[in-house]
Amino acid sequence: MQAILANGDFPTHEVPLAMLRTAERVMCCDGALLKLVNSGLGIAKERIVAVGDGDSLTESLKKEYHFVHISEQESNDLSKNVHHLLALGADDVVILGATGLREDHTLGNISLLADYAVQYPETRFRMLSDYGIFTPVVGRRQFVSFAGQQVSLFQFAQGVRVTTQGLRWPLNGRSFGSLWQGTLNAVEGASFEIVSQGGVTVVYQTPIK
Repeated sequence: MQAILANGDFPTHEVPLAMLRTAERVMCCDGALLKLVNSGLGIAKERIVAVGDGDSLTESLKKEYHFVHISEQESNDLSKNVHHLLALGADDVVILGATGLREDHTLGNISLLADYAVQYPETRFRMLSDYGIFTPVVGRRQFVSFAGQQVSLFQFAQGVRVTTQGLRWPLNGRSFGSLWQGTLNAVEGASFEIVSQGGVTVVYQTPIK
């Protein structure tokens, strides 16, 4: 598993912090590097890479840590990190610190999960915050869960249809016209299943117990 740390709210929950501690490599979106250094997690320097245009980094940090300069402005820092990491052959990517601070960045970053799932269909993506986990689904996926876990489903493109098993309010080939329409469902037992046809459904779960 490899981690990307964006420059939103730095995680405080033990689950995302454990991801940072155990990741083979931690890619930092520019200014997130300083947050990681100041976190006291003690992650070895050789496991840390900063990727971006460098406008949020001091020259001393660029020299002390491995910094990959990407100046193009057609994508945001999160996407630059994703593309660079996937070029290195990653197949299991956890994105952290991608929510909070600015709501426009939060919405944009969550929607990008659908793009990544299409661009890199062989890669497993997850986005964790202190409050939950976002997972993009194309086709069929089974989720380990627990009774009462809160689940919301999001579609960012037209023509996507989702069918569920194991949720309190089941869906059968449902397309959402608005982002809110798939929110506030719940799990009935120890697992649930999502089938997303015609595109990507982004699944949100409150934290695993």
